[in-house]
Amino acid sequence: MMDEPYGSMNEGMNPAITVGYRNTVPGRFPSRNTALGVNAEAQVPSGILCRFAAAYILASLEKFLAESGGVRAGDDIEPLHRMRVASRRLRAGLRTFRVCIPGKYYRRIYSETQAITRALGEARDADVQIAFLKKARKKASVTRGQTGKGGANIQDPLLEAIEFLYGRLRKDRSRFQKNVLVALEKVEKKNLHEFLDRAGLPHSPATNRRRQRNPSSLTCLAADQIGRCYADLVAYEPWLQYPDATAEHHAMRIAAKNLRYTMEVFAPVYRLGLRKYISRIARLQKLLGDLHDTDVWIDTVTLLLLKERSRPRSPRDSNRPGPSVIAGLKVFQNHRERDRKRLYRKAVQHWNSLSRAHFWEDLTREVLENQRVRYRYQSSLSDTEVRENVQKAMRTSQEIEAHSRHVAMLSLQLFDHLMEIHHLSKRERTWL
Repeated sequence: MMDEPYGSMNEGMNPAITVGYRNTVPGRFPSRNTALGVNAEAQVPSGILCRFAAAYILASLEKFLAESGGVRAGDDIEPLHRMRVASRRLRAGLRTFRVCIPGKYYRRIYSETQAITRALGEARDADVQIAFLKKARKKASVTRGQTGKGGANIQDPLLEAIEFLYGRLRKDRSRFQKNVLVALEKVEKKNLHEFLDRAGLPHSPATNRRRQRNPSSLTCLAADQIGRCYADLVAYEPWLQYPDATAEHHAMRIAAKNLRYTMEVFAPVYRLGLRKYISRIARLQKLLGDLHDTDVWIDTVTLLLLKERSRPRSPRDSNRPGPSVIAGLKVFQNHRERDRKRLYRKAVQHWNSLSRAHFWEDLTREVLENQRVRYRYQSSLSDTEVRENVQKAMRTSQEIEAHSRHVAMLSLQLFDHLMEIHHLSKRERTWL
């Protein structure tokens, strides 16, 4: 049974904002509704789109390969962490711009990067857990050396449990390092640079030209992809009411990560680089990630304790935890459950603060309106000419024209009275 909902999750929260994108975008693309209401492109991509894709994908690949030496050495955990982040960004770029890569090449490249990301993820998760145990051991070690009645040393069960978990993780980490090296060797043998060349990605970055041809292909795709990731994230909002919905909280973390990486892909398209929005989503991702880390610890220790309860012990089982270690594992588990409650409250508070600050509405306007000039579609028609063309198109008969004018008047009245809710500008009023 789930606990009662915590706090008010709908505080200041509006439904997914739907804003009509420009209908005058060149090219004919099938309309696909997203959370941002964008007409995305599904035809053969324009040159600017694939040049932008090549610039991002090749830069991510360079950052990924630059860390191979440090990962092979294994002396420091940071190169592996940076390589994992670079591999995720590389995968995000491949997914986002798969329209620029022929299917057979895309599947091969993506499967290789997925395999190395998975191997890096296992090793990185072990590194994070080991770092956590080192801090916990340092904190628990203050009790060592204390004496009880009669001068006997007090053995801290929590410290013994931490040492037991640390030993298990060190063995796992050695195994994960072998998997990382095998996956890295496969990637290097494939020579992804040459593979991307054969896939036909252009090498001239899109940002080197002031005047681009058909820049709306890129802005449309940016709004569509960000809108989809935004909708995926908001879909998990109801589950944040329930403290025990651990699987949904983890899925929400993945959705937040996808939204963050997608915004980072398209950050050069926007005047302010979406920095404010990326940082706040990164904060949400970290809180949900910390929450997931405690869930992993709770599940790991719970499973370990259940196995110990169900298996008879023999004198030859020297590697199994003793009674003192089991007692310490229970203390460790209680600490993680306490930490989880605290982290859950912080995650809920951060989500509510985004809603109160109209974060999602601001993100919608930023994505739809604040592109850099070089990427913005410039219509050759003025607002007056657009209005005249619309009025000319509706003059099929006097009855239809009168009805259309009446509907337009009512629509504009609704628009004006709801300004405080939808926060749209005069440009959207002209489109309406």
